[in-house]
Amino acid sequence: GFKKGEVDVLREIRQPEQLIHWNDRSVTLERMINFDQYLAIFYNHNDPVITRNLKQALYYSLEKPQGDERAVSPINPRSWAYLAGGKDYAKDWDRAVERVLAGLPNQKLDLSLTTTSIYLDKANQIKKQWEDFGEYVYEKCQTEASDDEKDLCENVQISVNLKISNFPDTNDYQLLLLGQEIPLDPDQYFLWHSDQPTNFTNYKNTRVDSLLEKGRQTLDQRERQTVYQEFQQFLLEDPPAIFLEYLPSYTVRRK
Repeated sequence: GFKKGEVDVLREIRQPEQLIHWNDRSVTLERMINFDQYLAIFYNHNDPVITRNLKQALYYSLEKPQGDERAVSPINPRSWAYLAGGKDYAKDWDRAVERVLAGLPNQKLDLSLTTTSIYLDKANQIKKQWEDFGEYVYEKCQTEASDDEKDLCENVQISVNLKISNFPDTNDYQLLLLGQEIPLDPDQYFLWHSDQPTNFTNYKNTRVDSLLEKGRQTLDQRERQTVYQEFQQFLLEDPPAIFLEYLPSYTVRRK
């Protein structure tokens, strides 16, 4: 309808590729960052391969966007509860190697990353970065691991199998690359509390549970701010997901 001239404005377009490559100088494309939606790689904590050391290593090994697009927390950065300056896991392969060598896996790291067709390009970038990192950490392991542990070095050569589904099963995955809505209120009890059936990552952290419960016990905003900023600190020390970026949308407009 837009190309036929029947529509002049398209709002909140997620994949504008056809219009980007459409050769028409009368069309403008406006990009907007949605700070209430983020893209993340969620861990399934019921999988025995997903240890705290591996979670942090995979986090440190990836490139992340710069500037306002970068998501470092599940809280909206425009929220009064947002913790500025929290642990951001900037790319650092040496720190990632430290995490891997601190707990060498007993089996090969054959990882499975599930996503939708919308994020396929991003998933392929992640796959390459992780597999390249696996070669790097293997070389480091050969020189830095103790003699008793050298037999485990082959296990760190990461391979990533991509699974594409338009309707991913949140009960059956190992790693899940997916967009997530951020609620208006910083209360995220439903997503991260260990007792909640909606906690699809099966995340369990008693300190986080306690803070989420405490955040619901007062209406005072200053007290809640303290609680939810502490919640973010503990959550990022034991990350349930790799927070990547806030999701963009586009407005396509005819001049």
